[in-house]
Amino acid sequence: MKIDVLIYSIDTDEECIPRDMPMERTIKIKEFRPCCREVVKAKNVDIKFAEPEDETPTLVLINRHVDYSWGDTFDWEEYQKIKFCPFCGKPIEINVLKEIPIAQVYDALKERRDLILEQVRKTDSKSACSQMENEIKEIDRKMDWYLEDSSIHDFVIYEL
Repeated sequence: MKIDVLIYSIDTDEECIPRDMPMERTIKIKEFRPCCREVVKAKNVDIKFAEPEDETPTLVLINRHVDYSWGDTFDWEEYQKIKFCPFCGKPIEINVLKEIPIAQVYDALKERRDLILEQVRKTDSKSACSQMENEIKEIDRKMDWYLEDSSIHDFVIYEL
Protein backbone atom coordinates (compact mmCIF):
# COMPACT_ATOMS: atom_id res chain seq x y z
CA MET A 1 0.00 0.00 0.00
CA LYS A 2 1.30 3.44 -0.89
CA ILE A 3 -0.04 6.79 0.30
CA ASP A 4 1.35 10.17 -0.79
CA VAL A 5 0.30 13.05 1.47
CA LEU A 6 0.62 16.80 1.84
CA ILE A 7 0.69 18.31 5.32
CA TYR A 8 -0.85 21.73 5.83
CA SER A 9 0.51 23.37 8.95
CA ILE A 10 -0.64 26.42 10.84
CA ASP A 11 1.48 28.26 13.37
CA THR A 12 -0.66 28.29 16.50
CA ASP A 13 0.81 31.65 17.54
CA GLU A 14 -0.97 33.34 14.64
CA GLU A 15 -4.09 35.34 15.51
CA CYS A 16 -6.03 34.04 12.51
CA ILE A 17 -6.37 30.53 13.94
CA PRO A 18 -9.84 29.68 15.23
CA ARG A 19 -9.93 28.72 18.89
CA ASP A 20 -11.84 25.53 18.14
CA MET A 21 -9.34 24.28 15.58
CA PRO A 22 -8.76 20.59 16.36
CA MET A 23 -5.06 20.53 15.47
CA GLU A 24 -2.25 22.59 14.07
CA ARG A 25 -1.57 20.26 11.14
CA THR A 26 -3.94 18.62 8.70
CA ILE A 27 -3.30 15.72 6.32
CA LYS A 28 -4.37 15.83 2.68
CA ILE A 29 -3.97 12.64 0.69
CA LYS A 30 -2.58 13.30 -2.77
CA GLU A 31 -2.49 9.70 -3.99
CA PHE A 32 -3.73 6.48 -2.44
CA ARG A 33 -2.91 3.03 -3.83
CA PRO A 34 -4.39 0.40 -1.52
CA CYS A 35 -3.14 -3.17 -1.41
CA CYS A 36 -6.55 -4.79 -0.92
CA ARG A 37 -10.28 -4.02 -0.84
CA GLU A 38 -10.62 -4.82 2.84
CA VAL A 39 -8.45 -1.93 4.00
CA VAL A 40 -10.65 0.52 2.08
CA LYS A 41 -13.83 -0.98 3.55
CA ALA A 42 -12.54 -1.11 7.14
CA LYS A 43 -13.97 1.76 9.18
CA ASN A 44 -11.39 1.38 11.94
CA VAL A 45 -8.33 2.00 9.72
CA ASP A 46 -7.31 5.52 8.64
CA ILE A 47 -4.36 7.87 8.28
CA LYS A 48 -3.65 10.10 11.29
CA PHE A 49 -0.94 11.60 13.41
CA ALA A 50 -0.89 8.87 16.07
CA GLU A 51 0.68 11.27 18.58
CA PRO A 52 0.60 15.09 18.44
CA GLU A 53 4.40 15.30 18.37
CA ASP A 54 4.75 12.90 15.40
CA GLU A 55 6.43 14.38 12.34
CA THR A 56 4.79 12.11 9.80
CA PRO A 57 1.32 10.63 9.69
CA THR A 58 0.87 6.87 9.94
CA LEU A 59 -1.83 4.39 9.16
CA VAL A 60 -3.57 3.54 12.41
CA LEU A 61 -6.11 1.14 13.82
CA ILE A 62 -8.74 3.22 15.57
CA ASN A 63 -10.14 1.87 18.82
CA ARG A 64 -13.27 3.79 19.76
CA HIS A 65 -14.24 3.90 23.42
CA VAL A 66 -17.19 5.24 25.36
CA ASP A 67 -16.65 6.19 29.00
CA TYR A 68 -19.73 6.21 31.25
CA SER A 69 -17.89 6.72 34.54
CA TRP A 70 -18.96 10.32 35.23
CA GLY A 71 -22.67 9.84 34.62
CA ASP A 72 -22.41 11.23 31.11
CA THR A 73 -21.04 9.57 28.00
CA PHE A 74 -17.62 10.57 26.76
CA ASP A 75 -16.40 9.22 23.40
CA TRP A 76 -12.68 8.99 22.74
CA GLU A 77 -10.39 7.32 20.24
CA GLU A 78 -7.12 5.50 20.74
CA TYR A 79 -4.72 5.13 17.79
CA GLN A 80 -2.47 2.13 17.31
CA LYS A 81 0.23 2.56 14.64
CA ILE A 82 0.43 -0.19 12.03
CA LYS A 83 3.27 -0.85 9.58
CA PHE A 84 1.65 -3.66 7.64
CA CYS A 85 -1.85 -4.06 6.23
CA PRO A 86 -3.94 -5.88 8.85
CA PHE A 87 -5.77 -7.78 6.09
CA CYS A 88 -3.14 -8.88 3.55
CA GLY A 89 0.14 -8.24 5.41
CA LYS A 90 1.76 -6.01 2.76
CA PRO A 91 3.97 -3.14 4.02
CA ILE A 92 2.52 0.38 4.25
CA GLU A 93 4.51 3.19 2.64
CA ILE A 94 3.57 6.78 3.47
CA ASN A 95 5.44 9.58 1.69
CA VAL A 96 5.15 13.19 2.84
CA LEU A 97 5.51 15.14 -0.40
CA LYS A 98 5.58 18.57 1.19
CA GLU A 99 4.62 20.50 4.32
CA ILE A 100 2.82 23.69 3.38
CA PRO A 101 2.33 26.56 5.85
CA ILE A 102 -1.16 28.00 5.39
CA ALA A 103 -1.52 30.70 8.06
CA GLN A 104 -1.30 33.50 5.48
CA VAL A 105 -3.72 31.78 3.09
CA TYR A 106 -6.20 31.12 5.88
CA ASP A 107 -5.86 34.72 7.13
CA ALA A 108 -6.47 36.10 3.61
CA LEU A 109 -9.61 33.96 3.24
CA LYS A 110 -10.88 35.16 6.63
CA GLU A 111 -10.26 38.81 5.72
CA ARG A 112 -12.03 38.38 2.37
CA ARG A 113 -14.98 36.72 4.12
CA ASP A 114 -15.24 39.55 6.68
CA LEU A 115 -15.11 42.18 3.92
CA ILE A 116 -17.89 40.50 1.92
CA LEU A 117 -19.98 40.04 5.07
CA GLU A 118 -19.70 43.78 5.77
CA GLN A 119 -20.83 44.52 2.20
CA VAL A 120 -23.81 42.18 2.65
CA ARG A 121 -24.87 44.14 5.72
CA LYS A 122 -24.69 47.44 3.81
CA THR A 123 -26.43 46.43 0.59
CA ASP A 124 -30.16 46.53 -0.06
CA SER A 125 -30.06 44.69 -3.39
CA LYS A 126 -31.42 41.17 -3.01
CA SER A 127 -29.57 39.82 -6.08
CA ALA A 128 -26.23 41.33 -4.97
CA CYS A 129 -26.82 40.04 -1.45
CA SER A 130 -27.55 36.53 -2.75
CA GLN A 131 -24.42 36.55 -4.90
CA MET A 132 -22.26 37.70 -1.97
CA GLU A 133 -23.77 35.08 0.33
CA ASN A 134 -22.85 32.40 -2.22
CA GLU A 135 -19.31 33.78 -2.28
CA ILE A 136 -19.18 33.60 1.54
CA LYS A 137 -20.32 29.95 1.40
CA GLU A 138 -17.53 29.16 -1.06
CA ILE A 139 -14.94 30.86 1.18
CA ASP A 140 -16.29 28.94 4.20
CA ARG A 141 -15.98 25.70 2.23
CA LYS A 142 -12.32 26.50 1.44
CA MET A 143 -11.56 27.41 5.06
CA ASP A 144 -13.15 24.17 6.28
CA TRP A 145 -11.16 22.17 3.73
CA TYR A 146 -7.89 23.46 5.20
CA LEU A 147 -8.95 22.43 8.72
CA GLU A 148 -10.15 18.88 7.95
CA ASP A 149 -8.01 15.79 7.52
CA SER A 150 -8.69 13.71 4.47
CA SER A 151 -9.36 10.03 4.90
CA ILE A 152 -8.49 6.92 2.93
CA HIS A 153 -12.26 6.38 2.83
CA ASP A 154 -12.70 9.53 0.70
CA PHE A 155 -11.18 7.72 -2.27
CA VAL A 156 -13.15 5.54 -4.63
CA ILE A 157 -10.91 2.74 -5.84
CA TYR A 158 -11.86 1.14 -9.14
CA GLU A 159 -8.80 -0.92 -10.09
CA LEU A 160 -8.98 -3.43 -7.23
